[in-house]
Amino acid sequence: MKLNWGNALLIFFICYVSFLIFILAKSTQVDHSLVVENYYNQDIHYQEKYDKVNNRNLLKDDVKITYQPIGQIINFDFGSVQNVEEIDVQMYRASDVSSDFKKNIKVDQLNSYDLNLPELKNGKWTLKLEWKDNIRSYYKEEDIYISKA
Repeated sequence: MKLNWGNALLIFFICYVSFLIFILAKSTQVDHSLVVENYYNQDIHYQEKYDKVNNRNLLKDDVKITYQPIGQIINFDFGSVQNVEEIDVQMYRASDVSSDFKKNIKVDQLNSYDLNLPELKNGKWTLKLEWKDNIRSYYKEEDIYISKA
């Protein structure tokens, strides 16, 4: 059977419209919301975060963050950092805003803290650590990959 240009053009337009309808249907199933609340507000205050990162670079020893998969414990070791006052920990998951959470912690006499997190889902998390001492505020961000055994 021979296909003339009129029939070929009709088949092309039917396929094209079908493809557009398919893409439209798929796009309605995707969550298009911003992952972070107050995204623009955070963007305006980015310089403050940058200053806190620069303050952290002035420290003699950086904070050590270690993740222990057994028991799902994150350890914060401030080491020789003195006079640590306020510590805010935020766990951020880019793929699911409902999983994010914040926690205020206090270090012990050894300048460390163990954060137990058995409820975390598998995958990539971004840990955002912000703390203050008598002089300055500091900020550290680190990616943690959670995998349950």
